[in-house]
Formats: sequence, structure tokens, C-alpha cells
Amino acid sequence: MNKLLFKIIFTLGLVMISSLCVFSKDKEANKANYKDRIIKIACLPHKVFPNPDNIVKVLGAIEMRSIDEDFGGLSGLLMLPSKQKIYLLSDRSDLIIADTLINPKTHAIECLNNALIRHLRGRSTNPLSGHHGDSEGISFAPAEKPEQKNVIISFERHHRVVSYNPADEKLLPKHDYKPFDKKNLPYNESYESVLALKDKSIIAFPERYEIQDKMLRGFHLMPDGKVLKNIHLKRHGGFWLTDIGQLSNGDFITLERSFSIFRGMGLQMRHIPRAMFLSGEVADGKVIFTMKTGDGVDNFEGLDVVHQDGGTNLLYISSDNNFTSLQKTLLLSLSYDIAPSDL
Repeated sequence: MNKLLFKIIFTLGLVMISSLCVFSKDKEANKANYKDRIIKIACLPHKVFPNPDNIVKVLGAIEMRSIDEDFGGLSGLLMLPSKQKIYLLSDRSDLIIADTLINPKTHAIECLNNALIRHLRGRSTNPLSGHHGDSEGISFAPAEKPEQKNVIISFERHHRVVSYNPADEKLLPKHDYKPFDKKNLPYNESYESVLALKDKSIIAFPERYEIQDKMLRGFHLMPDGKVLKNIHLKRHGGFWLTDIGQLSNGDFITLERSFSIFRGMGLQMRHIPRAMFLSGEVADGKVIFTMKTGDGVDNFEGLDVVHQDGGTNLLYISSDNNFTSLQKTLLLSLSYDIAPSDL
């Protein structure tokens, strides 16, 4: 079969499956009797063949599988600084908290143990579902005390940013950041990423809020919790933002994906200077990592950064399989060395 024809048929199939998945989000099973439970996750080595000119280096890659029907659809990832525990967020409001098996030499995640799956609830104490439960981004919340481990979670469709305590018995919302409740955002392409900064301000960035050609708009909530400023990011080609992290020198790193009938799926990461990004001008930066169809790429949506001594940044990214057998749930461990900073 002609390679181009094969690509067209394959990608059309993915589009149809993805469309069905979006539709099925509104027809999820009733979770009124949802209970926390331990799930088993199997990990298989996954081959990747990224661009050899990438500045970011691959430390390891795994595919994760589980017989639990709620495992999958991963839209967000958060690592404890110790790297001993990971939070994985699905786009159906499931939060998976697991211990990590880390290779001590490479810092690559080799598998997950003791994975506890929990379901986010709303103010009414009912489990979130439908357009209220489309959770996308996760970050540690601004904390008064270092030992506090609250997280902030961003949602699309019903656009908002909410804080939770993962150790809370019922996993009820702690605080709604009302300034983020925007009514004019794209329905299903809104707050894909959220990130709390050291000054206790918060960034929430929609995936496809393109206010001008090749210019995306996000929002920066000041430490007072009231003043909301616009921030902007230049869009490259067919790529759209799915997550954002902060590097050890205070700059930012993006996770971006693309999908085309002719080119297939792609991944891109950029290094964005902090001053440019937070100033409100249209920020851009150097592309430091790319993957494309055939390299072992999938639908990557989750990113977190762990800072090491000497300016090494460990990057962990996860993919959303859209709860289909045609896609995989992947977790890649990456490394990016930059100049140390006193920030």
C-alpha cells in the first residue's frame, strides 16, 4: 500500500476514535458509588527515536498498562521533588497517586507501585463527571508552609482552576480561583496547563485560545489572587500548547503537540525566557526537543520538571491514550542541562 495512503487511512481512524472519545466523556458511567482503590500497573520498555540534534536527552521510556478501566486518558503529571511519588491526572477527574521505581543512575522512571486511584469531587460532594469533570492540568498549589502538599487542577469545558488536598478523605475542592472562570474560552480546548510559581502567582494557559494569527493567550494571576494579567505565546506551525513547566533558572519549558492527516502526530518542546513570557509580550523561544510519527511519539499532554544540582532539569512527560487501543499510555524521562541560577 502506498505510504501516503496508509498515513491518510491511519490518521483518519485516529480522528474518528478521538471524536468518539470526546463524545463519550459526556456519557461516562455513573460514579456515584466510586471508591478509592489500589490498581496494578504493568510497565513495558518503549522504543523512541528522537531527533539526534535535540538538546534534551532521553533517559528512558515506558508504556504503562492496567486492566482497570479507569486507567488512561492521562492529561497531567506531577512529581514530588524527591522523585519518590508521582501524581497522574486523567481527563475524567481521576487522580492516581503512586510510588515510583527510579533508576538510581539515570533518574528514569522504570515503573509505578502502590498506585491509588481516587476521584475528584465538587462542592456538592458528588463525584465530578461530564463537562464539569474534564480535568487537564496539575501543579503544586501556592503554599504558606513548605510541608503543605495541596495541588491546583485546571479544567476545560467548565473553565476553572481549583485546589485540592490529595490526602483529603473525600477529595473535596479547597479553593476556587474565580478570576480564571472565563466564559469566552474554547469549549474543549481550554486550560490544558496550570503552574504555580514561587511568588505564589499562578499561570493557566488554554490550548487553543488564538486571539491573533499564531498568537496564543494565557493568564497570569498575581500573588494577591485578584489581578489577572494576559500573557502570550507565539505558536509554531501546527503545534498547540498542552503543558508548561518552570526550569531551575526561572525560565519556562513548553510541551506542545500537533496532529495532521498528512504528517501524523508530533511533539515539540521550547525553552521560553522568563522575562519575555511574564512581560505580556508575544514570547517565543528555542526548540529544544522534537519527535514525530515513527519516532515512538504519542499524544503527550502531561509535563513536570524536577530540578537537580548543577543546572540539570529532569523532565517527565506522559501521554493520553484517549482510552483507546490504538494509542498508548507512555511515560518518558528526559534530561535538560542549563546554566545554574540563584533564582
